[in-house]
Amino acid sequence: MTQEVPKSGYAAAAGAAASTVVATDADGLTTAMITLPGGAPAYVARPSTGQNWPVVLIAQEIFGLHEHIRDVARRFARLGYFAVAPDYLIRYGDPAAAPDIDAIRSIVARVPDAVTLAVFDEALAFAATQGGDAARARVDAHRDAAGMRRRGLGHQRRILHRDGAQDHAGDAAVKPAVD
Repeated sequence: MTQEVPKSGYAAAAGAAASTVVATDADGLTTAMITLPGGAPAYVARPSTGQNWPVVLIAQEIFGLHEHIRDVARRFARLGYFAVAPDYLIRYGDPAAAPDIDAIRSIVARVPDAVTLAVFDEALAFAATQGGDAARARVDAHRDAAGMRRRGLGHQRRILHRDGAQDHAGDAAVKPAVD
């Protein structure tokens, strides 16, 4: 795994971080920012030992791949998952640099669903080459009619529903219920 994890926190348009922010340390985990084959950055977290971890793909909020999403990935890694949080927005603009919520919405609106789903496919394939068990890809929450567990809020929910309508290699993308 490559690239240093950025120390930046949250998108300015999201407002000030709460004083009670949960911070999951990386002790016992391997974490990194990587670049997927198609060029999208992604944050990955997995246990430092073992292999064949089930994979979980994490859909970022409209605020981008910020510290909360990285923390969620570390929480899943602590539970034994190979967690991948791909940044499918950054090619269309940086939500962290957006001055307000309308600017962020403009970025999100420009991202084609097909691009988002292709990035998730790349993330799942990457995890499989690094010891993740893509056949046991999981997400947290309710099972849909196809037997996949899915959960997401707002933008994430829309992506999950689009994902379910596609012949998509991955199980799903999700903002997990480990908040």
